[in-house]
Amino acid sequence: MLYITGLAYTRFTLVRNTMPLNWGQLYPYDVYGIRSQRDLTLNVSMNQNVWPAVNLNSVLFDTLNYTYDAMANIPALVTRGASRLFINLYWNSKKNQFQFCPFVEDSTSNSTVTDSPNVNDLIFSYQNRVYACNSTMTVANFLQDIVKNQVILPTDNNLWASVIILTFNLRSPTVAQIANARRKNEIFKRQDDEGPVTSDLVSASSLRAATSTSTSVATTTTINPKSNLGVQIHEVFGDYAYTPSQLTIDRSVTGLTWNESGISNTGWPLLENVLFKTLHRILFSFGEMDIGLDVYDTSVDQDYIFDRNDIPYSGTHVVNYDASFSSTELSEIASPVCSFNNMTKINISGTNITVPPHWLLAQDSSNLTFTADSIRKYLQCGFSPVLNATIAPINSMKEYVISSLSAARWSWAPGQPTEISNSTATAISAGGVVRRCAVLTSSGWQVDNCFAKYRVACRVAKSSYNWTLSDKSVTYYNAPTHCIGDSVFSLPRTAVQNTMLQLLRNNEVDNEPIWIDFNSIAQPNCWVSGGSGAQCTYATQHRILIEVVVPAVAAVIIAVLLARM
Repeated sequence: MLYITGLAYTRFTLVRNTMPLNWGQLYPYDVYGIRSQRDLTLNVSMNQNVWPAVNLNSVLFDTLNYTYDAMANIPALVTRGASRLFINLYWNSKKNQFQFCPFVEDSTSNSTVTDSPNVNDLIFSYQNRVYACNSTMTVANFLQDIVKNQVILPTDNNLWASVIILTFNLRSPTVAQIANARRKNEIFKRQDDEGPVTSDLVSASSLRAATSTSTSVATTTTINPKSNLGVQIHEVFGDYAYTPSQLTIDRSVTGLTWNESGISNTGWPLLENVLFKTLHRILFSFGEMDIGLDVYDTSVDQDYIFDRNDIPYSGTHVVNYDASFSSTELSEIASPVCSFNNMTKINISGTNITVPPHWLLAQDSSNLTFTADSIRKYLQCGFSPVLNATIAPINSMKEYVISSLSAARWSWAPGQPTEISNSTATAISAGGVVRRCAVLTSSGWQVDNCFAKYRVACRVAKSSYNWTLSDKSVTYYNAPTHCIGDSVFSLPRTAVQNTMLQLLRNNEVDNEPIWIDFNSIAQPNCWVSGGSGAQCTYATQHRILIEVVVPAVAAVIIAVLLARM
């Protein structure tokens, strides 16, 4: 089976046949926007990054049911930028293990297990509605068949790899009756606009070598579903999982962990260390707990699953989206929904909430769903949006997810980056056009002509949030030399840094763009920082070299396309 991941197609084997919805392909600007934002945040500690999140129960399962087909949509969410997933686990006291179905059979009911859309699905009736639950899905099945084999392994290469946080909410199931067989078709009436369909199948052979540096092989391991969660995680993921034990080791080494103030033995490692140096792909944490320690003792998992203090899930780190965050007074970035206190605390406007700038969450609800504008306002304050609304019909749910995850990219403006690629050797005269350099505008980052003249974003050395602008407007190629004193040509690497630079831009140049240190001069669609001479770390086939030749009369710019050996 082929699973579509934007512009790349990865071939792998599924342990079970599943039928996900057709989410469509990503646009090129989605693919390059997601990848470039990942790359520019590699030098940021894990706790200061933004983690766009989806509550799987609210968004997916309540609409699509608790089945393998519904689970098979999770890879599409991750491909589109979801990096944190919340999921409910329900403790079945009879089986002495967790399950994904929110119901257990009413023992007093005279109903019997009836015909269902799938031989392994039970149909429950609850509050005048019916739900399908797969009776064979265990936590180990989910971790292995869905998360590892469909999310981690197909993307285990430097182009597509990302770190995912999976948060478990531990709950008690609801007693419900098995539905009469005549009610099973109600499940499909909720899916009146589109049922589960398979993704388009295309040949991956020609793209495989260009998009992957590793081979993905689906795995099957027999795991006791009654084992504690930590043991199941270890048996499925091994070193793929970054654990509390590893964090303790990292914090014992000076210089490996950071917070908003710098190096700290209570901070977190940089994303680059976790993802590309130690090759971890996933973290697990506990969220809400409706069951007591007498039912399930979470301390047995402390070496594998982060507790709620390590990676917050609620409390003062969560703001519920309400109308006050979309009022007219907050429509301009000059009046953001938060204020900053020396960057050690963030004050939320209209509330008494003051929080440190890490692991911040903002969640919506079915009554008031996120808009693209409200998501951007939260991002300006460093909050990660949590999609938490139950929406029907299915097409509306898909649009809600797609638009929200697209808006959750705090860097690029909508529809960006879009560049003009030079595929052949081209002579470029002074004043020519090379659309390979990034500017900060009022709507976000955009691709612009590297020969255009704008003022330059200069970050004050040893200060993550203090910016200045160059006195003169210059081309991108001359930008580094116009950051004077202890400032350097740079770019924002967090959403909050971007907010601080945006405020400065608004105050000093109004609607004019400013240069930031991000370009794809070396290779089309490979965005890097480090000035015009920065190398692309992915591709080694071609590079466009800009050579400045100064004759007696005028300067001539020559672009030479070189084939690398």
